[in-house]
Amino acid sequence: DCVVPGPPLRTDWGAAGPPELWRRQVGTGYSSPIVVSGRLIVLHREADEEIVLCCDARTGITVWEYRYPSSFRCEVNYTSGPYSTPASDGERVYTIGAEGRMHCLQITTGQVLWEKDLKAQFDAPLRLYGIGHSPLIWGDRLYVNVGGNAEQTGIVCFDKHSGNIEWSATDDAASYATPRIARIHDQDCLFVLNHQHAVALNPHDGIEWWRIPLSIRIVDAENAVSPLVYQDIVAFASYGNGTVCSRILPGGMKEELWFSRRALTTQYTPMVCIGGYAYGFHCGDHSYRCIELASGELVWRDKGKLKRSMVGVTGDAMILFDENGRLAAVEIDPTQFKLLSMSQPLFGGEKCFASPAFSELRIYLRSERELLCLDLSAAPFSDGR
Repeated sequence: DCVVPGPPLRTDWGAAGPPELWRRQVGTGYSSPIVVSGRLIVLHREADEEIVLCCDARTGITVWEYRYPSSFRCEVNYTSGPYSTPASDGERVYTIGAEGRMHCLQITTGQVLWEKDLKAQFDAPLRLYGIGHSPLIWGDRLYVNVGGNAEQTGIVCFDKHSGNIEWSATDDAASYATPRIARIHDQDCLFVLNHQHAVALNPHDGIEWWRIPLSIRIVDAENAVSPLVYQDIVAFASYGNGTVCSRILPGGMKEELWFSRRALTTQYTPMVCIGGYAYGFHCGDHSYRCIELASGELVWRDKGKLKRSMVGVTGDAMILFDENGRLAAVEIDPTQFKLLSMSQPLFGGEKCFASPAFSELRIYLRSERELLCLDLSAAPFSDGR
């Protein structure tokens, strides 16, 4: 839900940004870092190898790394991966490479516990940006938006310990959106945005409840926004189609609340909802917007300096990391846009498409060359900022 747990983080800084704690080199990719029990995990690429890197989150020093070959080449002017963000349950780390190599690694040592070749096993095609969906852990299960051509392998549920298949469902192609699970009306609901549809299923057995057509029609475009869930409302944003918002009814069924191409439709950046108001970047005019989620009514929009941004909610503010590598803080206010802070580009103007990670009053950011750790503690900055 993009909400950072724990005490509010500091949101007042100047052009230099928050104090830098450490910086280190990494390879290419849009995979976001994650932090688990003091370890930072990031999936990146150097030459023809994808690398699962584990380093000390406080120092950036390497603890272990696991390498394997990758020959994927993106045919448009973007990175050749990897794109998928790792997931961890605290004991294991799950990663998916651009060619569909999925690994379960022991978090303390990097030992491979099991692995899958999604392309070979499920005939999962390499889309324009390769395979880039991120896995979802829920209990003892791992949910993956595989999009296989093999029958009924659009969504596959694995046993996270063994890698055995628990169930699979749909014949839809994959997207770049991570599935979401929410408990609504005392019932667990699995929401998946794939290449053709928004789908709701029972996460226990894969039984499909309903689907909404949201097939991509734009060349070189993909569905890439994870579903937004707020109370009993779910919203799906599809690039080129628009955003559809529904209320979930008892039993898993839905009633559509609204559909719009003009209210708030993001391309790949997440929407967040606070107090019934959704915030995000509209891909039509690249403005930052606030809408009332239940109605889709536009409340305000701002076409300022910020470009498409990833987000973390802390206290009364949203921390935004935009594609130009700037870190900003915006007040949570459904009546107006109020910028609290904005840094200069922190990576020399390089494009940044990975989400930040937040842990223990720190924020972790990456470009396709560097990984950066900044201090967001509430203590006064040493230079007086």
